[in-house]
Amino acid sequence: MKIFKSAYIISAAIGLAGIVSSCDLDLTPESSLSPETYFRKAADLELATNRFYLQEPEFDDIASEPSDLVVDKGASNSLYYSNMRTVPGSGGGWSWGDLRHINYYLEHSVNCEDIDARNQYDAVARFWRAWFYFNKVKRYGDVPWHNRALGSSETEFLNKPRDSRALVVDSILADLDFAAKFLPESSDGFHLNRYAAVAFRSRVCLYEGTFRKYHAGDVFNPDNLPWRELLQQAAEAAEEIISSKKYSIAKSGNTPYYSLFVAEEANTAEYIFARSYGGTITSDVNLVTFSGGGNKSGATKALVASYLMKDGSRFTDIPGWETMEIPDEFKNRDPRLTQTIAGPGFQKWDTGEKFDYKIVYSETCYPLVKCVQGPLNQKSATQDMPIIRYAEVLLNYAEAKAELETLTQEDLENSIALIRARVGMPCIDMAAANANPDPFLCSPEYGYVNVTGANKGVILEIRRERAIELVKEGFRWPDLMRWREGQRLTHEFTGAYFKGAGAYDLDGDGKQDFAIYKDRPIRVTGVTPKKIGTDIYLTDGDNSKGYVLGVYGITHAFNEERDYLFPLPTDDIQLSGGTLKQNPGW
Repeated sequence: MKIFKSAYIISAAIGLAGIVSSCDLDLTPESSLSPETYFRKAADLELATNRFYLQEPEFDDIASEPSDLVVDKGASNSLYYSNMRTVPGSGGGWSWGDLRHINYYLEHSVNCEDIDARNQYDAVARFWRAWFYFNKVKRYGDVPWHNRALGSSETEFLNKPRDSRALVVDSILADLDFAAKFLPESSDGFHLNRYAAVAFRSRVCLYEGTFRKYHAGDVFNPDNLPWRELLQQAAEAAEEIISSKKYSIAKSGNTPYYSLFVAEEANTAEYIFARSYGGTITSDVNLVTFSGGGNKSGATKALVASYLMKDGSRFTDIPGWETMEIPDEFKNRDPRLTQTIAGPGFQKWDTGEKFDYKIVYSETCYPLVKCVQGPLNQKSATQDMPIIRYAEVLLNYAEAKAELETLTQEDLENSIALIRARVGMPCIDMAAANANPDPFLCSPEYGYVNVTGANKGVILEIRRERAIELVKEGFRWPDLMRWREGQRLTHEFTGAYFKGAGAYDLDGDGKQDFAIYKDRPIRVTGVTPKKIGTDIYLTDGDNSKGYVLGVYGITHAFNEERDYLFPLPTDDIQLSGGTLKQNPGW
């Protein structure tokens, strides 16, 4: 039976309305439910901590994440692409309500005399406090660390200066260590267990370790904070989960990668922690992602070209790859390509129904199908969403060891090989990768310009794997920020290549299903032709050819001295009396 945890949590939150205030700065009202009489039993603690699961990300959030690999023309993403973000007067993510609820609970859970229950539910609270603060560090860098609820005066909260990210990260890790010690060994997949805490620890340490390494000495890390120990901890946390043999990579079905993300029930063999959907609890991932509505998002050329050939060789080593038409560029590739993007031969929804380019259109002509469940006219989805899955842990392990220069081929066989085996792809050859780093992955337009050292080649290959395996799961923006690769956002986000106006057979079945024109519409049965310069934009539109422009009319920019962090709202800086300082460049 499926557990609709999300609905259960919301009910719990309503039940606790008397304990916590919805206003970000209001004090906790004690008149309706006294903390001296509550938090006495294990059931009280469970109910109180259920509300913390409301911090879980949603499908809608990750589906519309700003990225160089997936185009989404939403207004907020246009601000990221064009360097037009501004300093907010208030809000903008600088919110502390969730933290107050957690700290309030931790102050009063001591009322429960059942020490085992108290430790278990305190572990839940401290996991979510770590989650809360990790999001704050990624967004703002230094932030004030608060480990207790707001007291009798707001001034104490408002006037607290920002603590160093080093202190905050150490505090996050202390919370996760407590969570790993006292959370249960197993769970239903929708509630936390110790492995979720350990996996999240690996995520935090990898992020912070690489952020410090690649930003060493710049305005975001002027003190050159140490990074090696954090990457060592990232590898050790990941190795603990690998050695436990509690989780594995799902391989069932003819399209095992695609099927993992559209299955109604969470695969708890691979999903270490998931969000439950179903019944009346649905997501808008179809609407946000697909052409039935939303912004008609699509994959970029940078993502499509990243997939290797099925034998493990590089697609971008093939002469003329840049101007291949879709049927040719999708041939003999890593099977995840057509299980992520609707290319020729894609059988949608595991029903055998053929994908129809006459109906579907994306801004790049590379329609995404990962996480898209059901028929084309279905706007909502009900499959469970991965929050932490085993594939990420394996990628964390390989990347951390590669950055530390302790990676071996055996390590790759115990990590990357397991992920690629899902679709029958060979493992990375470490020696070959380092001897001949991929020029595509080194290029400013499509690659990463800050990777150096003896492990350059294998680090690039691990980043390729991470981009492909974790696309549309909410990792791309933070990955670019920690790798100091904001320059990737300064290039045009291009899609498929068209050699000129005319009708095209995009799925390779011998029938024309797409058409573009400059002056006079081209008539193809069942096809609505798209006018160049109005319905579709090309890089050489004057000559009716070139790459599709996924985002048109925006000048791409990224400020290397500013945009790796977000600005604090001006109202909060003023309320602090100048104690809070603005981030560099804002």
